[in-house]
Amino acid sequence: MNLRETVRIRLIESDINTTLKRVASEVANKLHCSTKGSCIHFAEIFINEIAKIDESLLEHFYVIEGYVDEHRGVIEEHTWIELANGEKIDPTVAQFGDHDGYTDKVVYKGTGHDYLYNYMAHDDTYELERKQNPTRFFK
Repeated sequence: MNLRETVRIRLIESDINTTLKRVASEVANKLHCSTKGSCIHFAEIFINEIAKIDESLLEHFYVIEGYVDEHRGVIEEHTWIELANGEKIDPTVAQFGDHDGYTDKVVYKGTGHDYLYNYMAHDDTYELERKQNPTRFFK
């Protein structure tokens, strides 16, 4: 690959990441991100919003289901978004306060596309929870 092609690809990736971060910010601004369990709701809403814009963007990030070391060795389940470059998009980590970081244990890692069509399409538990208790999750 020549320099021109490399620069073009990096510019495209930069534009994609900028779009993903913008949408994440818009979704986070609508949610109570410090509410326990808000992480899965953020991920699902983020994925749905990205799919409305351009489904091909679902291939440019991962949904991670793993764990956060909350403090003193207390490990809590957590879901976050990770860009292809490894950067985390995770406004809901606020639910853990001053945490000690992410653990290496990952239960699930799949693209936004995989998560939408292999998980969300078959389980509407969280969507129903948002509809039944909107004030718990939405500002």
